[in-house]
Amino acid sequence: LAHFLLTSLVLASMITNAPGRILTVSSEAHRRFGPADGDWAHWNRVTGSTRSATGIAEYQRSKAANVAFTVELSRRFAGHGVAAVAIHPGVIATGVWRRIPRPLRGLVTRRMLPPELGAAVVVNCATAADLVSGGYYTPRGLEPASQYATDPAVAGELWRTSEEMVGRWL
Repeated sequence: LAHFLLTSLVLASMITNAPGRILTVSSEAHRRFGPADGDWAHWNRVTGSTRSATGIAEYQRSKAANVAFTVELSRRFAGHGVAAVAIHPGVIATGVWRRIPRPLRGLVTRRMLPPELGAAVVVNCATAADLVSGGYYTPRGLEPASQYATDPAVAGELWRTSEEMVGRWL
């Protein structure tokens, strides 16, 4: 919900001062969340305690939500001068892997991208002249996101649920 809340707080100013861009970091893991995993109304799976041993199921749900949020944001504010894209920067060898024992860390991270290459996708989306609003960008460029996360009905449901949740905090 952080993406939704922050965007809600700055969107009017961004429209007034258009053009602008909203970049939401997601992950290829979004592809592993779909209809069989339940609907967006099960927020306890994202906002509550992690139910799975690894947290991967919750991570997949949150990354699918990031893509759906971006799709709906782009649809709702088309023509207002603010582009919105979701980005998968790649699997990056950052400090997040520091808990892996040192002898294994090199094996785990050796095929990962260095942070500079992950940042390159974000910088490109922030500066590219030909950005496609509502698009999903990876180190390979613009790619289709999962059919579930880009479904207008799914994205709209997530948006309505997000409004309800964020409205309770504002």
